This record gives sequence, structure tokens and C-alpha cells, in this order.
Amino acid sequence: MSGENKASSMTVMFKGRLIKVGILVLFSLLMMVIYVSFFQHPPPDELLANNRKSSLSAGKIDFGASLFGSIENTIEENDNFNDDHDDDDDDDKEDTNDADNEDENDEKDTEEIDDEKEDYAKRIKSGTHYGKKQLDTKARGSESDSRSDKNKAKDDIISHKKRELGNSEEIEMADYWENFLKQQNLVPIGAVYNKCDGHRIQLGTVVLMEDKENGGIKARTYVNITLAYTIDGGQFNIDSRYNGRALYDNYWDLCEVEDDLPEEEKTFVCPLKPGRYSRVNDKPIPSYLPKGRFQSKIWATDQNGKMIGCGFSDFTI
Repeated sequence: MSGENKASSMTVMFKGRLIKVGILVLFSLLMMVIYVSFFQHPPPDELLANNRKSSLSAGKIDFGASLFGSIENTIEENDNFNDDHDDDDDDDKEDTNDADNEDENDEKDTEEIDDEKEDYAKRIKSGTHYGKKQLDTKARGSESDSRSDKNKAKDDIISHKKRELGNSEEIEMADYWENFLKQQNLVPIGAVYNKCDGHRIQLGTVVLMEDKENGGIKARTYVNITLAYTIDGGQFNIDSRYNGRALYDNYWDLCEVEDDLPEEEKTFVCPLKPGRYSRVNDKPIPSYLPKGRFQSKIWATDQNGKMIGCGFSDFTI
């Protein structure tokens, strides 16, 4: 082979290697851009600060509950809900002056809620209700004080939203968990209720916190619940969304959902006997999740299809 042919062959080989190296570098840069854009998360303290701020926004006050539709073929608890203010609503329809009637009903609602809260506080103090501490239930001194307190509640998005519940027990439980979050300085990203739709009682809360053991962040769920009968079966369901789009949904047998966990890490073991239960459960948030907004709905039913509990979560990483 002549010298010119050797030089030409080496040039071709060199160009081929350059092309391969170029492709490799381009691929590496592309992967780096994808990682930085979608998978490189801010430090835990920044994530917590961002979610604390967004948890108070109007768009996240229900923790994504409005994103998910109603559940069919499920027996909801407390369907025969006795709304203390249904009569007031009917009266509003008959009156011609809507503005005046609304003010009168607001005053009546406030007085009724105060009376109910006093009765409920007595039950709490006597130990007849589980998972609640005695709350400050001082009666408001006058109508002007009532209006002032109500205006303050409207300034607090969470308080204003929970006032729409109307029922004294629902308001008391919402108050309890709100006070718990404030006292512990926790970042709320979800809530657990006795049912998924309509008027519901809050049974627990979901918070975001730094995972000091494994690094990153984790979700912690606090739940207080009282069972009136034995649960020896049922179904556990999950529906998740990513940036508003369907991400994952599945269901399992309620008594088998934690079969892969060690006994000491299980939330419950079937059969669940009647009684009072208080649970704290941690779930690490995987570092491989892409940046974005994650919303989920989790609910459980018993062997008869009756709702046990329903939870919603909404957080951004």
C-alpha cells in the first residue's frame, strides 16, 4: 500500500472516530440537559419553602380533590348528613332581598356554630372523642366581634374553606389539624377524610418534610381513626396525576397491600378490630421523579364496599 493510500485510510478512520466522539459528546450533553431540566431537584429546604407557600394558594386548598371525580359503587359514610343550615338556605330562596338574608344567615350560622363548638368541647374534655385536644371555644362577645372573627377567617384561606363545611364536628376536626400543623410548623400537602365526596370529617393530615435519614424529602401521614366494627377485607385504591395528566392508577386487596413490608413497618394488620387507632406513616419521595406537580387520591373500602377513609395530596418538586 502506497503512502498516499495509508494517509487517506488514516484520515477516514480519524474522521470516523471524530464522528463517534461527537455523537457521544452530544448524547452526554443531551442527557445532562434533560437531567438538569427535569430531574435535578432543589435542596430540601427550598422544596419545603415552595410547597409551604403554594399550599396556601386557592388552587391547592383542596389538595387536588377537585381534580378527581366522584367514586361510583361505594357506600360513603355519613351520607345522611344533617346540615344544621339547610333550613336557612331554604329561607334564603323565599326572601326577595338576598343581601340582607345572607347577612342574617351568616349571623345565625356563627351563633349556631359557637353553641355546637361549646358542646363539642365538653365532649372533648370528658374524653368521649378520640384524637382531639381541648380547643379554645370562648363565645364571641357581640355581633361585631362575630363579624370581625369571620373577616379574619376569610383572610386565612384554609379557615375560610373549612367554614364551608358547616357541621360542628367537621369544623372542630379541621381546627384540630390546622392547629396541629401550626404548632409543629409542618408543611401540609394533603389531608385524610372519612369519605371522598361531599361533607366530610378530617381524620388526618399529610405533610412534606426533609428525609434526614435517606436524604431528599419524604411525605408523612398522621391519622386518627375509630373503627366501630371488625374489618377483615376490602380494597385499597390509588389514582395519581402528573401536571394534571393521568400518571398511575391501581388497586389491591386491603389486607395484602403491605405484604412486602416487614411486620414492624406495616400500617395495619388484618383483621382490624374495633377500637381507636393512631398511625404515623412515612413514605420517601423518590429522587428519580421528574420536576413537576404531583397529585394523588387514595381511598380504602371494607369488605362490604363501605368507605373507610380517603386521602388527597398535592405537592411540587
